[in-house]
Amino acid sequence: MVLIDGYSALTAAYDDPAGFELLDDLERVVVDGPQIGMVVAASAERAGTIPAPLAAAVRHKWVFRLADRFDGAVLGVASPLSSSAPPGRAVSADSGLEMQLVWPGPDLVAACAEAATLWPSTGEGHPRAIGVLPASVAIADLPPPSGAARPWRLPVGVGDRRLGAVALPLHAGDHVLVSGPSRSGRSTTLLLLAQQLQRARPDAFIVAVALRRSPLLGLTGPTPFATEITTHDALAALAATLPVDRTVVLVVDDAELVDDPARVFANAVNGGLHPDLHVIAAGRAEGLRTAYGHWTQLVRRSRLGVLLRPQVDFDGDLLGAVLPRRETVAPIPGRGYLVVDGAAELVQIARATTAREHC
Repeated sequence: MVLIDGYSALTAAYDDPAGFELLDDLERVVVDGPQIGMVVAASAERAGTIPAPLAAAVRHKWVFRLADRFDGAVLGVASPLSSSAPPGRAVSADSGLEMQLVWPGPDLVAACAEAATLWPSTGEGHPRAIGVLPASVAIADLPPPSGAARPWRLPVGVGDRRLGAVALPLHAGDHVLVSGPSRSGRSTTLLLLAQQLQRARPDAFIVAVALRRSPLLGLTGPTPFATEITTHDALAALAATLPVDRTVVLVVDDAELVDDPARVFANAVNGGLHPDLHVIAAGRAEGLRTAYGHWTQLVRRSRLGVLLRPQVDFDGDLLGAVLPRRETVAPIPGRGYLVVDGAAELVQIARATTAREHC
């Protein structure tokens, strides 16, 4: 049994292109669910908030006190209850009989706990408990990355659709954008992607580019970076130091603040700097959105990346994605949307092995 308290509020929350698929699935559950033992019980403030085809598929309708007596006729009740009817009094639309529902008592939590002991949710023949998106994911909890054939698959965290590991696919010529506000996990995500790339392709030449202070610089322990670039002069001379027989990955922190007077990144993204190169750039969303003519505009064309703690009305445009208008989970560090070809899924990004802090 699926219980929905406030059907109109639920449909309003998902009344956007990103939520239409969920509402279609919900209607299918209501109409076809009873055939496989799945029943829906929902409440609504007004009869008009329930679509007519859906209302027609509901066999049992209980009508309580109504603000508008006309709603009774819509639901097939000739004599709806008056405004003086006591709480819990209802009319059954299919029989016309009045009923008084049982009061669960003053302690609703205790009543729910008692009901849970009568119908346990574990054991053979019972439904599985509904899982939740974890607040923290370790890189050791993810499957190993794959770099034997294109696209390379880099596990990055746990997704909310199946509560299983999700991966970022990397085709030849693809580039990745990571956006988010301060302390959303941008630098940690950059390091995670670099480490997963190193595991997938141990021969890759990975370069950390940070022209300002960054947690990526000076890391101790197993760091994947072959070299670090911290000045514009070093960036301009980068092309002469890249090995032509290895995959090259440029990992750029605070990308919206990195100018490109020598057109190093523009050439890199367009394939003119190296025959096999990927750019993984991270920056603040508001800076990336307004960086007209900036080289990060070219990175965004891949429509591939991670949007951490986004402003759902604006940040989806960075990667051509439509984000849900209302987030159903807490916006904690490392939580956001994995976007692949413009399709977004809510994920909890894993913590990199040597990450010292969220930035």
